[in-house]
Amino acid sequence: MVKSAYISWGYLVRKSIANYLDIDSSELSIGFYISPTTQNAEIFFVEKLENGAGYCNFLSGRKYHEIPQKAIIDPLNEGGVIYEQLISGEHSLECSTSCYDCIRDYSNQFIHGQLDWRLGLDIARLSMNKDACVDFTVEYWRSYITSTIIPFLTNKGYIVRFEGNVLEATNDNCAIMVTHPLWSEIFIRKIKKGVTDNVKVINIIDLTKNMPIGNTIA
Repeated sequence: MVKSAYISWGYLVRKSIANYLDIDSSELSIGFYISPTTQNAEIFFVEKLENGAGYCNFLSGRKYHEIPQKAIIDPLNEGGVIYEQLISGEHSLECSTSCYDCIRDYSNQFIHGQLDWRLGLDIARLSMNKDACVDFTVEYWRSYITSTIIPFLTNKGYIVRFEGNVLEATNDNCAIMVTHPLWSEIFIRKIKKGVTDNVKVINIIDLTKNMPIGNTIA
C-alpha cells in the first residue's frame, strides 16, 4: 500500500509540474524505488523527449531554489490549484480512487488499480510537514466516508459509528473497523482498545474493492 501511495503521489506531482510548466504530462515518466542507502521509498522522474528539455534540472532547485516549492509542494497542499481541483465536489464525489480527470491516463493503465488520489495527497501533505496527521479527519477522507462509505455500509445492514478516526460498523453477525492504509499496526491496536471486542479490521481501500462498480470510476 505504501508503494501505491507513493506512485499516486508521483502522478499528482507530475500533474502539478505539467500545470506549472505548461507542458504535456506525457513528457515526464515516473519511477518508484527503495533507496539502498536510506531504505526510504522514493519517486523519480525521467524526461521522455529526445535529449531532454532540461525540466528535471530546472525543477531540482539547484539554480532556482524556490521552484520545487512552487511547482511541486504548493499546488498539492490546501489552497493549491491541484489540491482544490481534486477536492472539488464534482470530482471528489464521483472519483473514489482515480480517474482520467486526475491521475489516470493511457500510459499508466497497467497500474490503474493501484492509483488513489487521496493516498497521494496524504504523501503530499507529509512532504510538506513530516508531522502531518494521516487520518480520516482531513477533508478529502471525511467527505468520502460520509458521502460514499457510510451509505455503502448502511445499505449492507450495518450500524455505523464515525467519530474522529474511528469508523466502526456492526450488525447481528460481526463488527468491522475501517482503517487507513498507511496506519501502523501499533496505531491500529491503540485505536482498537476503544471499540467493540473481536472487531475485524479492514483498511478502506480493501473495503472499496467490494463496492458495486457503480460506486467506483472504472
